[in-house]
Amino acid sequence: ERHLRVGQMNDALHTVRVGIGYKSFLYRTSVRTANSQTKKLRSFDDVQTADAGILSNARVYETACASLLQLYDPSHPEDAEELESTTARFRPLLRSDLTVNTAIIESSTRGLSNLHLPWFWYLDGGSSAADGSWTDEMYRVVWLRGYARKLRWEEEVVLVYLEMLRMEEALERTTEVWETRAQDNVETGYASWAERQAHLWRPLRSHA
Repeated sequence: ERHLRVGQMNDALHTVRVGIGYKSFLYRTSVRTANSQTKKLRSFDDVQTADAGILSNARVYETACASLLQLYDPSHPEDAEELESTTARFRPLLRSDLTVNTAIIESSTRGLSNLHLPWFWYLDGGSSAADGSWTDEMYRVVWLRGYARKLRWEEEVVLVYLEMLRMEEALERTTEVWETRAQDNVETGYASWAERQAHLWRPLRSHA
C-alpha cells in the first residue's frame, strides 16, 4: 500500500505541474491577447477550469500523503528512517506553490535570475513528453537561468580569490609605507604617528 500511495502522490503532483503549466499557457496566449470582453470572459472560464483541476489534484495529494504517514510506525527503526526520507521528499503543498507566475518562463524578463520553482517541480520524473510544450518551455528557461547562475557563482569564486590577493597586497604596501615613514622621520611626533599607523595596519595584513 505504501508503494501505491507514493504512486498516487506522484501522479497527483504530475497533474498539478501540468495544470499549472497549462494555466500559465492560457494566461499568455488567451487572456492577455483577448481583444474583446467576450473572448476575455471565455479565457477566464478556461483558467478557472484549469485552476479547479489543480486544486482537486492538490487535495488528492494531501489525502494520499496523510494516508501514507499513517502506514509507518515511528517506534520501528526501519520505518522511522523511511518515514524521514519520505517526509523530506514529499512536502506539504502551500497555496503559494499553486500560483502561476507567467513571467518566470519569459526569457527576456529581467530580475528573475534568483527566482526558483516550488519544490515539486524538481522531483524525479518531473517532466515527460506528455506534459505539453508549455511545460517543456518552462523547464528549458528555468534550466538556462540555473545554468547562468552556476556560471556566475563560478566566476564569483575566481573574482573573490583575486580580490583577496589584491587586498593582501594593498595592506602589505600600506604597512610598508607607514613603516618607512616612521624610520625616515627625524621628528619624534611624526615618527610616533607613522609608527602608530603602521601598528594599525600590521594586524590587518597578518589577519588577511
